[in-house]
Amino acid sequence: MIDKTKLRTVEIVILICAVAGAAALSWPVLFQSSAAKRAYMTRLGAEAIRIAMDHYAAAHLGSYPPPAQITGTPTDDILLIEKHILAYPANPYSKDGGTMKNVPFNKPSPGNFSYIRNEEKQYQYKMSVYGDPAVLYSHDFQD
Repeated sequence: MIDKTKLRTVEIVILICAVAGAAALSWPVLFQSSAAKRAYMTRLGAEAIRIAMDHYAAAHLGSYPPPAQITGTPTDDILLIEKHILAYPANPYSKDGGTMKNVPFNKPSPGNFSYIRNEEKQYQYKMSVYGDPAVLYSHDFQD
């Protein structure tokens, strides 16, 4: 027969491990400055967009989407239309609760990203994601 005291101890240890794991995962969001939180959330958004781009490429024989089709609007954006992403991530720098947008490389703005595809090698793209004031994430053309 199982000793209830030992079983209770095991349950408590598992609970402590779960709480410690949750605290470790939420550390950047809960205990850093607001600037660090915004930068962290922007990097997470960039990762979600990168994954959506990779899903698109997997469904299109390795070709990434044309930049003109990355608009952020449900009627025009190919990632949204084909449901590679359900919604663009929130822009943590936006005062009105807007989402991350594709902006020109020569007009960076915090919390947004710039995306271009290599037209000669459509399996390559460049994406930069902007914080305040620096680039937080960059994916460059790769073979």
